[in-house]
Amino acid sequence: LIFLSKVDLLQIPAQTHSRSFVARVSSLASSLASSLASSLASSLVLSRRFSTHHAMSHLFLLSLLKFSMFSMSFLLMGNYHYMPLIITILYIFWPAKRMVIPPMICSFYFAAGFLKLNHEWLSGNAVAPTTVDFLPHGLFLALCAFVVGMEIILVWGLLSRERIIRTSTLIVLLGFHIFSWQIVGYFYPVVMFMLLSWFILPELCDALSPRRVCDAAISGAGANVRRNHMPTLNKNNWLLFGPMVVFFLLQLVPLGFKGDSALTGEGRSFALNMFDARAQCRSLVVAHYKNNTSKELTHSFQDLGARVKCDPYMYFNMAKNLCNKLRADPQFADLDLYFQNKRTTDPEFKMRVSQKAFCEADHHYSVLSANSWILK
Repeated sequence: LIFLSKVDLLQIPAQTHSRSFVARVSSLASSLASSLASSLASSLVLSRRFSTHHAMSHLFLLSLLKFSMFSMSFLLMGNYHYMPLIITILYIFWPAKRMVIPPMICSFYFAAGFLKLNHEWLSGNAVAPTTVDFLPHGLFLALCAFVVGMEIILVWGLLSRERIIRTSTLIVLLGFHIFSWQIVGYFYPVVMFMLLSWFILPELCDALSPRRVCDAAISGAGANVRRNHMPTLNKNNWLLFGPMVVFFLLQLVPLGFKGDSALTGEGRSFALNMFDARAQCRSLVVAHYKNNTSKELTHSFQDLGARVKCDPYMYFNMAKNLCNKLRADPQFADLDLYFQNKRTTDPEFKMRVSQKAFCEADHHYSVLSANSWILK
């Protein structure tokens, strides 16, 4: 509800250095809240006066604080918040955590693999060439195809009853995230390391801690489940698959919007927003004045993350801010906004926003429905 009601609160400053400052401060604050939640909850679990309810309460309150912070800024949009949020909700509220969380983590990879089933990824163009120029081109293309197979098929080995299969799959995934470090930065791989730790820590807890601690903190109250592999679907545990069904339904939301969601941005707030395409864009803002003069204002967000720097919403808010700023000039009349973007493999740019008299039009952005000012 916070996200849906506050999505228009993003105010992009006009200067590049200000954008970077806002992004860094917001990211730092969000990371601090997340770290504080994890540290406090962990300290309560490991303390002598152990109380699962106290630990869960603190984790919930601090996670809610983190969610309220990153949901108010589009700059913090990303899977490094989306996936931990889902796992946190399941960990706090869902029974038999040890049965439902492992398949959900595998579902993240599965959905990410399907997003990569496109020419942009399989041709290697989704990744900036400068980050992988040390690899032979043929080997790089083979690795791109391997990643898709790994995320769609191989990842389910984490749920195998055979320890050797689980361990081998985990090693492959860790190697993949270590390699991706130089491409996507450090934060996303670290988040995935933390999520994958679920396939290690429960077994360590079984071996090193009293059974009551592990049952309360990992398996869930009243759950006599001490395994990570995929449960069998039957009348006694079919509700365990409910979160996975909801998750996969959310991945279908972008398909309900016309156009390429990787370029229009519509529907992506509900689904995984993976590194599956590398968009390119260009924009032009023309300010008109009452003395019949005009001034071109070119803005770019290329210093921001790959997933948001070419999203029409960024330029929509930039134009909104310019309207508010330029209205202080009594000679200002209105401005026109033109924005184009494309996938790297597309032959030419396509117009996404073409709005004359943008300030007078007073458009709004809708998360739940199509936006008429975004051209498909």
